[in-house]
Amino acid sequence: MALVACTLAVVYTYFKMSFTYWKKRNIPFVAPIFPFGNLADALFFRKSIGHVHEEFYKKLEGEKYGGIYAYTKPIFVFRDPDIIKNVLVKDFVSFHDHGFFVDEETEPLTGHLFLLGGSKWRNLRTKLSPTFTSGKMKMMFQTFVDCGHELGSILRKCASNEEVIEVKDILARYSTDIISSCAFGIQCNCLKKPDAEFRQWGRKIFLPSFRNAVLVFFNQLYPSY
Repeated sequence: MALVACTLAVVYTYFKMSFTYWKKRNIPFVAPIFPFGNLADALFFRKSIGHVHEEFYKKLEGEKYGGIYAYTKPIFVFRDPDIIKNVLVKDFVSFHDHGFFVDEETEPLTGHLFLLGGSKWRNLRTKLSPTFTSGKMKMMFQTFVDCGHELGSILRKCASNEEVIEVKDILARYSTDIISSCAFGIQCNCLKKPDAEFRQWGRKIFLPSFRNAVLVFFNQLYPSY
């Protein structure tokens, strides 16, 4: 029992010391909560990550920048438009990494442009850039138009029948139709068939689970393992 109490005391002290990172540097910060830092709402799926970051932004109102914590990991938050512009344009070569641990052998689907960093990110971006030239975007435009017309006809039918629709679901099916057509050359008809196989697999990727929450927790604490 004493060993457990000592272990908990050491862990708590470690977290408390880690949570002084921004204070020691006189950087304004959002007060963290033990042991999750500022990500408890996102971790337990109480709020989307977008809404969580919006709250950080509002809490740091009046500041050009500030700090938050992902568990014990300090994260810098930019608010000033001029600083953001420099990060995204002038100094982007120093900020292209996203801060996420990626293991493509264990989780191949994590090796995408939004998670990769360093040379892997640069190589993948070089390969993908030709896909989005003005000529190819022009070729894709008709697909957007056709899917838009189909979405409009389905919404008009629902409106005439006074049906209740789930906006998030129908827009996800619309997006899936566009992605499957433009990226894979497959016509899935997810708008007409909500339970199409392509849509089912796409839904699984974003389905929250306890396993994913645990993996994110340990990836943040021990990224090298």
